[in-house]
Amino acid sequence: MVEGPAVEGPVVEVPVVADPVVVTPASPPQAARTKVTPSRLMNQRFMTILTQGTWPRVRSTRLTAMTDRFMDLAVAEARKGREEGGIPIGSVLVVDDRVVGAGHNRRVQQGSSILHAEMDAIENAGRLPASIYRRSTLYSTLSPCDMCSGTALLYGIPRIVIGENQTFTGPEDYMRSRGVELVILQHDDCKTLMDQFIAANPTLWNEDIGE
Repeated sequence: MVEGPAVEGPVVEVPVVADPVVVTPASPPQAARTKVTPSRLMNQRFMTILTQGTWPRVRSTRLTAMTDRFMDLAVAEARKGREEGGIPIGSVLVVDDRVVGAGHNRRVQQGSSILHAEMDAIENAGRLPASIYRRSTLYSTLSPCDMCSGTALLYGIPRIVIGENQTFTGPEDYMRSRGVELVILQHDDCKTLMDQFIAANPTLWNEDIGE
């Protein structure tokens, strides 16, 4: 796809909700309806935007109120994970100031070996074109591990905003060497959630990070 100036057209908002909502796009009464999953709906919305014009370039990397808002959404996901009996780490994937996927660590809840928060958020965004990943920012309440960092590299996600990296530090130097911009906030709520969880569940935490 050739990049160019943004083309005027309707804005497609992707809301973030506490629980997934399946919405069937409006169609004439006589038209046959097909089952629409959350992932398929996300993709339909993105393809609508793509047919109207190219995506605008990623905005300034300076910290803004919008950055705080997206990290707050990630913290809300982390708290949801804690309430479910899981590890309190949350993540959101953002493209052009719109959340396209949100998730939290669900290894305990799902009996999964790979559902870290970042993996869950990327999975919930559904299948997306590579050009969209390259315009995205991944928010995570904790420094991403090798697995989640590798996924970001695979899809060419250029920027990761990290809530805190004091309780755990992923391969940050390597990510920078590969051209990924890391913004580390040292967010108090992110650290408090992890400090409390690790103190109460050291064995489960060590399992989550492969120790």
